[in-house]
Amino acid sequence: MTSRAATRAREATTLLFVPGDRPERFGKAMAAGPSLVVLDLEDAVAPERKVYAREQAVAWLEENPECAVRVNAAGTAWHDEDLAVPGGAGAR
Repeated sequence: MTSRAATRAREATTLLFVPGDRPERFGKAMAAGPSLVVLDLEDAVAPERKVYAREQAVAWLEENPECAVRVNAAGTAWHDEDLAVPGGAGAR
């Protein structure tokens, strides 16, 4: 996570988590006005939809880089690829 993203996350007073496989909810979440919208690739997404969720998060983040991403845990099949997502724990 970049220092700017880390600061934003640390200073956030409200976090709104949105399932990464529900892109129709991303804009609605932003419009709700939380301190930080978090696109969730982990618990909110069924295993068979993980890749789709990652693709949707990447597409959204291209135009909306102020969001954060919750990645899958280390040791899972999706973790390493999640770290490459802008806004994810491995983002620079």
